[in-house]
Formats: sequence, C-alpha cells, structure tokens
Amino acid sequence: MMPRIEFRSAAPVHRAVIVSPHWDDAVFSCGGRIAQWAREGPVLVINLFTDFTGAPSRTRASLGEHRAREEAAAAAFLGFTTVSLGEKDCVCRSRKYLAPGRLFGGVRVAEDPIDPSRLREKLERVLSKLSWREMVLPLGVGWHVDHLLAHEATRGFHGDPRTLFYEDAPYSYVPPLVERRLAELGHRPVGDGARVLREDGRRAAATLFDWAPFSGLRSDWIRRGARWATGLFFARLFRRRTRPFLCRPWTVHAADISDAFDLKRRACFLYESQIKAFFSEGSLWESHARSVPDPAGRPGLLERYWRLVVPEGGVERGGVVTPDGLAVDHGDGDAPAGIEGF
Repeated sequence: MMPRIEFRSAAPVHRAVIVSPHWDDAVFSCGGRIAQWAREGPVLVINLFTDFTGAPSRTRASLGEHRAREEAAAAAFLGFTTVSLGEKDCVCRSRKYLAPGRLFGGVRVAEDPIDPSRLREKLERVLSKLSWREMVLPLGVGWHVDHLLAHEATRGFHGDPRTLFYEDAPYSYVPPLVERRLAELGHRPVGDGARVLREDGRRAAATLFDWAPFSGLRSDWIRRGARWATGLFFARLFRRRTRPFLCRPWTVHAADISDAFDLKRRACFLYESQIKAFFSEGSLWESHARSVPDPAGRPGLLERYWRLVVPEGGVERGGVVTPDGLAVDHGDGDAPAGIEGF
C-alpha cells in the first residue's frame, strides 16, 4: 500500500501540492508540469480514494493493489512524493456506481456511506500542516462522483491566489466536457437549447466511441444504438448541470510542456491498467494529449490550468452563488434538477 501522510518537524515548502482523486489522475492531467515543477522543488501528490477493499469482481483488473505499484513507479520516474488519504473508491462504497450513468452523473447515491464534511475536514487537517507555492486541484471535468467530492473537499482553498485547477484527463479530451463544467462553475454561459444540447451530446459520444469501452462493439446496429443512447445521456446530463444564475469568472493558463511531454507520456503508460481501461491503442491517448488547444491559437504541447477570479474583498460577483456539491440520488432514477449542498 502507498504510505499515509507523515509530517516532519521541518516540512519543506513544496513547489506544488496536487490533490488527486485517484492514483493516476494527477499524472494523466498534470504529468508535464509535474516533471517541470520537480526540477524546481519538492512536489507532493495527495491521493484521496485509494482503498479498494470489497471491490466488485468485475473491477478487480482496474482496482487492484497493483495500482499502488503503478503510482510508485510513476512517482519515482517523475520525481514526486505520493501519499494516500485512504478513502474508499466509489464502487467499493456502492455497487450502484458500476452503472456509468451514476458514476459520471454528478449524483451521490443515497446509500453512499461517505461523509463529505468529514472528508473535507480530514483533507484540510492534512493541508494545514503543509507549505506550498502552488496548490493544484481538480476541476471535476466529467462529473465522476469522486472527482466532484475532491473538488468540493478543497472548497476552502478555491479563492487562494496560489490555487490552480487542472482539467481532469482523460475526460477533458471529450468535447465539450471542459466548457460545460466551467459553465456550471460560472465561467461563461453555454447554450442550453434542445438543439445545442443534442449536438453537444453527439460530439461527446463521437469521441468516446473510439475509446476502449466501446471499441469491442462489432455489430453496426449495436454501435449505432449505443452511440445514440450515449449522446442522449450527455444531452440530459448537460441540461441538468446548467446553472444560469451563477457568475464566477475564471482565467486560463496554457502551460507549454514541450520539453516534458515525453516524460509525461512515459509516466502515463506506467499506469498500464488505466491506459487500457480508456484507450484500446496507445496512439489514441497520444493523439488526444498532443491536441490540447491553446486559447490563443498558438501551436505547442500544452496542459491547461484555470484560476478562479475572486474580486477584491473576496465577494464573488453576480447572480446566486450555490454550492459546487453533488446532488443526492434517492433512488428515483434521474438526478434532481437542483444542486443540493453537502
């Protein structure tokens, strides 16, 4: 198992502290910058959901103890320190998360035993003992239930000028998941008309159908039906996650990782179980990773990081600011229309 956090009396000032929902999320999302930061000072990755006790048999290929070994290998390769908070992975908390619609629906099922307030307090106790130049947190792109819990657990640090948010990869490679998540967080409105929602859903489905979970579908009519259903799922998800009254501007920084891209590639492929779970061919991962767009339209190999703009005095501008937390699914099928706080 990955070591838990231990503190020395004279803790270093970390170049970066990265909060990662699972082993692999930090490297998949920030591997290039991790390699660059590690040249400048200590880098610490805090992984939250790393307890796979009671994992369903169908998930053991991707939720085994070997994932700790993959993380250790990547940490040694890129030069960062990795520690674990030891919280249970979502599918080990409830079998209902085996359904993709629940896992990625931004909805915490009612029988999920996790206490989000306790998780937040636990993480804040850990972070209170550390010093850093930059903290790097997940945006929650893709609405994976554990990624949203990680985003919510760090709420107290969101307005800190040292805080950056990474685009959760590989979900960030699926258009328009980044734009839709940022719109939910108040950055910039996106279309919520039925036609726009359907088109965005089709775009997401079109990208995903090259990925491993769908590549095994051989029959043309099964593929067409599954692709239609996936597009419909995303259209409905985008509609539920629209928050028209929220205004919280964000700024983006496109970090050039050209000098570290090969290191990132090699580190990502150390997470063999996860690469195979997403991509049937390694070249598909590389095609996505090389195509992160620069907001200014410049060429290059990039990772994008976002910062929340907090006006002077710390008061957010405009509209009604509601929690970023997960709604709770009480078993009636679809997610609630509103967003309930923890």
